[in-house]
Amino acid sequence: GVRAAGAPLIYPPLFYVAMRPWTWLPFRGAALAWLALGQGLLLATAALLLRRRAVEPARLVALLAMTALFQPLVETLHLGQANVLVLALMTVGWWGARNARPWLAAVALGLALHVKPQFGLPIVALAWIGQRGIAYRAAAVAAAGLGAGAVTVGPAAYLDWARHVLTMPTYLHAWTLNIAPHAALHRLLDGALGARVVEPLALGASAAILTGIAYALRGRPAPGTAAFDRAFGLAVAAVPLVAPIAEEHHLVVLLLPLALLVLAADATPRAGVALMAAAVLIGARYSLDRYPALHAGVPSLLLTGKLAGVAVLAWLLVPRAREAAP
Repeated sequence: GVRAAGAPLIYPPLFYVAMRPWTWLPFRGAALAWLALGQGLLLATAALLLRRRAVEPARLVALLAMTALFQPLVETLHLGQANVLVLALMTVGWWGARNARPWLAAVALGLALHVKPQFGLPIVALAWIGQRGIAYRAAAVAAAGLGAGAVTVGPAAYLDWARHVLTMPTYLHAWTLNIAPHAALHRLLDGALGARVVEPLALGASAAILTGIAYALRGRPAPGTAAFDRAFGLAVAAVPLVAPIAEEHHLVVLLLPLALLVLAADATPRAGVALMAAAVLIGARYSLDRYPALHAGVPSLLLTGKLAGVAVLAWLLVPRAREAAP
């Protein structure tokens, strides 16, 4: 089993098995080793993004500045969260898919499900845009991980984890640190309509967003093209838009689609301004949740700055993702 000190499992059980070696070290040593691993994963991510690219110095400086000042990344590194690992896995998945390395992409994407299951959405997106071979392989990797976890910790741990995930605590639906559209609707409407009435509306909004993303990805862009890069980036950016809960540190993975747009050779000045706005909204250090007057009703819309940034990012990715649409 998994010893969790009475707390519910918030990660899939296999993740705790993978993290077990860190518990063999003294706390300070484990913390420093985890920080070093995160830095190494960031460097590996950058290496894949820049590999075989002729990058203009100005774009490289912009990317470095954006990364260094990206508050979700700073928060993740301070808290020791696993979001840099997810970023690295998504980047490997993207690179493998665009460079005809199906098993490399599949292993990375399949493993990501055992860190944060909501990032299975890019696997579904790959199947949707015609890369079914990679999607099926990734599903097989995820299934193998599920089997390995069940053998290692027992099925009961998975049942407990699934029960916790499927019965999200009520307070999280309108939690001020939950930046997802789901929570924004609850904060806006719960006081007037009640949470039980708003919940179907919030689920419907997530379904509508997912439908819109699927429509935008209806083409079949060829791997290795700018359209494919944007399509994959859009699938990644869609995760915090359709998930019922997303916190600021979860947005670290958006460095991938942001970087793809910053490095795009065909970026226009107009798109560059919008991209800068999205990067500032997502990555700047600001917070209004400390003011109780903004926690409910119309004033709560002021808490949606990060969400607005994600929406702008998704909008920037949509037109290019549709280049290959028939």
